[in-house]
Amino acid sequence: MPSILTRYRPLLGAARCVLLGAFVLGQVVYLAASLLCNGEEAFRPPVEVRWLRAWNEREVNGIRQYGQATAQRQRWQLFAPETWKESRFLELTFLWDEPAAESVTLRAICQPDDLNAFVHVGGFRIRKYEDTITPEPPPPSLTVLFGDEDDLEPNEILAEVAYPDKAEKMAAYLRWRLAAYRRAHPDRPPPRAVQLWLHTYALPEPPGPDPWRWEDRKSVYVGRWLP
Repeated sequence: MPSILTRYRPLLGAARCVLLGAFVLGQVVYLAASLLCNGEEAFRPPVEVRWLRAWNEREVNGIRQYGQATAQRQRWQLFAPETWKESRFLELTFLWDEPAAESVTLRAICQPDDLNAFVHVGGFRIRKYEDTITPEPPPPSLTVLFGDEDDLEPNEILAEVAYPDKAEKMAAYLRWRLAAYRRAHPDRPPPRAVQLWLHTYALPEPPGPDPWRWEDRKSVYVGRWLP
């Protein structure tokens, strides 16, 4: 007698073909639909396209979730990114209690000596880390404290509140840079405070200066850490 598997083999084969076809058809539908999910942002039509706006709002109803679950979700910015108009770099300043002790400022590791002519070779991981923790500039009246709430001053807030997704990584970066500095300068005592600054360079408006150069917007004080 033929086995049950042999008896139902044609049916199983047909079922596999149907499932494969449904998957392929579903992928085609998903890819086409996902391309329109942020189409309004990507194509920027001169007038409002209602159906495109409605489709963008529909993205949350399953398309985005499916793309995230299957690690397929992509946005148009990946293929046609905006021109990056600013470059931001972290700076650290070490302060000591001794009146005669001069402060020391360390630039971001990934910051080149000459912004107008450089190429990065190696060091991708640290560049990615510094880029990840680089914050938005805080309001002028606000600074951030990387430490205990007892050390807060009236115009300061905890990093966990200001940058909830970056605070822990930023604090780890401060500790790591200070430890590296102390290994290189074992004769110096630990600093009283470590200040974090954000130095921004912006693309000038066309046609730009002659000779061309970045617009230096100087450093903005972010906060401090008390080791």
